[in-house]
Amino acid sequence: MLITYYEDSYLLSSYMTVVDIDPQKSAFICTDKMTLQFSNITDVK
Repeated sequence: MLITYYEDSYLLSSYMTVVDIDPQKSAFICTDKMTLQFSNITDVK
């Protein structure tokens, strides 16, 4: 899926595969070991 997210004062977009959702930390965990907080995600397609 295409995820647009906020990081270091920039809006970035990247195709990622989400492998897990951590509700306790409010985060998506992706295949490249990247973790995105729900609050930093602006769009998902």
